Amino acid sequence: MMPVFRKIATVARVSISKFENERHHMFLRRLGQSAVELCPGGHNCPQVLEKLDGNFAVCGPLITEEAIKVMPHGPGVGPNEGVVEVPRKVFLAAVADLITTATAA
Repeated sequence: MMPVFRKIATVARVSISKFENERHHMFLRRLGQSAVELCPGGHNCPQVLEKLDGNFAVCGPLITEEAIKVMPHGPGVGPNEGVVEVPRKVFLAAVADLITTATAA
């Protein structure tokens, strides 16, 4: 392998490894129900995740197109944003988990 290509391959491997490592450590925990309770089949699993930076991420079906048409007046959905549906029981379980851990701290 030529030196230039070897260097590019090494840089690419390091970059991918760094990305995978950052992605792996992005989330602190899943809030609310366990993965088994949320999603026994392993697919279509709405969930609320706490990120290491203190923010939250949600997983659920994208309903952006439908939601934009009927959203209340005020701020809308930005170009890099989407509207996600989260079942009530999933959201309430996440809130209860946050309250429990906040009062325990």
